[in-house]
Amino acid sequence: KTLFRRSTAEDGPDARLGGYGWVSPTELAYTADPRAPASAQPEEEEESEGGHERVEVYSVDEAFMGFPAMPDAAALALGRRIREDVRARTGIAVSIGMAPPQLLCKLANELAKGDRGAGGVRVMPSDPAARLSLLRAVPVGDLWGGGPGMGARLRAHGIVTAADLAEAEPGRLRSFLGVVGARLGLEA
Repeated sequence: KTLFRRSTAEDGPDARLGGYGWVSPTELAYTADPRAPASAQPEEEEESEGGHERVEVYSVDEAFMGFPAMPDAAALALGRRIREDVRARTGIAVSIGMAPPQLLCKLANELAKGDRGAGGVRVMPSDPAARLSLLRAVPVGDLWGGGPGMGARLRAHGIVTAADLAEAEPGRLRSFLGVVGARLGLEA
């Protein structure tokens, strides 16, 4: 499984991912050939003030890749292109979830696996109302990073769905879950 974020990641060196070579995620998103040589990369001084996107290898079969903000339809097209390219190069079918924070990226990836109509790619809606609507169907215990104990504590405080978590005040979450719970709520 492969996960992709649609947001600018922290500064960091370009990373190698699945045969793409030393190509920044931005180049992967905007070049016709993602295997473009490193010499096609922008010069250091041409990079944005916030740095450049990077690949964060999370485990042997999972990575987070930063991308600039883009419309949902463009993100879906990019995800499909990457998925098709990985399949053509390796014969391996991957699932791709795209969203700004890693928590929602992971959820989008899980939703992509379970939805045959998604074709292995799921983009978390950028529209807040559409995103909340989708999150209302997700039990809070299904979110990555919480665990069964945190899920039970959230439910005991009336937070049953991922949407409830997204709408909860960070200070309230911090009062019974600490900073980890507050962070979880801010990412939902």
